Amino acid sequence: MELEIFTQDSQDQWHFESEKVFDGFKSLTINLNYYTYSDFELFVGLKNEHIRMFVPDTVIYMEGLYFYVDNAAVDDQSTMQLKVSGKSLLGKANDRIVQRLYNKTARPEQIVWDHLNAEVVNPSDTKRRIQYLKLDAAPNLGNSSIQYQNSYGNVAEEIETLCTSYDFGIRETAERLGKPTNKLSIYRGKDVSEVVEFSDVYENLTKAGYQNNNFDESTTALVYGEGEGSTRKSVVVNGEKIGLERKELYVDARDLQQNSNDTNLTDAQYLAALSNRGSSKLAERRRILTLTGEVPIHSKLFELGKDYDLGDTVSVKSDLYNLKKKSTITTIKKTYDSKGLFIEPVFGKETPTVFDILGRS
Repeated sequence: MELEIFTQDSQDQWHFESEKVFDGFKSLTINLNYYTYSDFELFVGLKNEHIRMFVPDTVIYMEGLYFYVDNAAVDDQSTMQLKVSGKSLLGKANDRIVQRLYNKTARPEQIVWDHLNAEVVNPSDTKRRIQYLKLDAAPNLGNSSIQYQNSYGNVAEEIETLCTSYDFGIRETAERLGKPTNKLSIYRGKDVSEVVEFSDVYENLTKAGYQNNNFDESTTALVYGEGEGSTRKSVVVNGEKIGLERKELYVDARDLQQNSNDTNLTDAQYLAALSNRGSSKLAERRRILTLTGEVPIHSKLFELGKDYDLGDTVSVKSDLYNLKKKSTITTIKKTYDSKGLFIEPVFGKETPTVFDILGRS
């Protein structure tokens, strides 16, 4: 696989020169993600040329989209390897906050579009604009409207929460070759579960891994908004859960305001906003039941990009693990090394990392 490397002009941050077409890497892993930006990890030889070329904000074209470098490190000089990692251009949404009081009853996909448009792609303050990101037209995925309120949240985190909670994604594609720019499209994958099934029985899923845990699960959210003591406004999400099915989560939503200079909500609207906050927090704490594994790239059963793709719903089955379910392909992990290409889809949510847990507010 060949990569095209673009170095940033020191005089103009939005101008990139094509440095070279590069294929001299030891290994490359790309995680194409459905609910959020994609990321990569690249190992190259430890040379002065590579140290100079792979610096933060260098852009790399691969897998039909542009990525930027945000870390280059040598963990052990004796290995003679430089580890380069980074994100797709959507990752720059991490550098923007919701710099307005956003209060709206709207479909979740419209809210995501609004955040990207107003804070990243076309902000009123042009100094905040991320010029190498473009945005497709606002979508209508058929979701029901929700009451949503946010101010000063991290844009990348807000859109990932909405995408995860309501099961839709953001597709990035290079707008054109030779000029680093990605177009963002909000979409929902297809349901191909009646046709596409991955199984260790059919051998179209090898080296299968399995997770079945509920140690991080919450099922009932007790959400508390503005007010003090007995007058504090609150709602319970999934309050019908009983016994062992009921795993309670306290959600402090004091930042949601019913009345201010910019906001005037009825009681029903305010409680709906609290309910949405609770549902979003519960989406971060679901039970994990999933398979992972490698998909043979020359499989005659199903072909990536033709029969199934990132964001699609497929069937997964394992007799060994006594599992059969429909799952969304949330990540497609591609690894290139001296042995060739390996494809590993992730079906559904994986166990959160310590960084995910520490990042919860």
